[in-house]
Amino acid sequence: MPCPLCGDEIETNVARSGSQASQHFYKCIRYDARQCRFFEFQRMKLAYEIVSMKGNKGDIPEFLYDVIID
Repeated sequence: MPCPLCGDEIETNVARSGSQASQHFYKCIRYDARQCRFFEFQRMKLAYEIVSMKGNKGDIPEFLYDVIID
């Protein structure tokens, strides 16, 4: 999946410490080099993906039609 900020690739990781420990997150492969700022925990990214699909009915499960399509 391309990064929404720079277009490069996104990788999935799991937080190992802190209050978010064991939660999955997405970050751009350029994040650690401070070349891109994209970083989101999975629950936020899922919402982004649903909004991105709006209008592409072929990609959206039918049970979500009423939720995201007018």
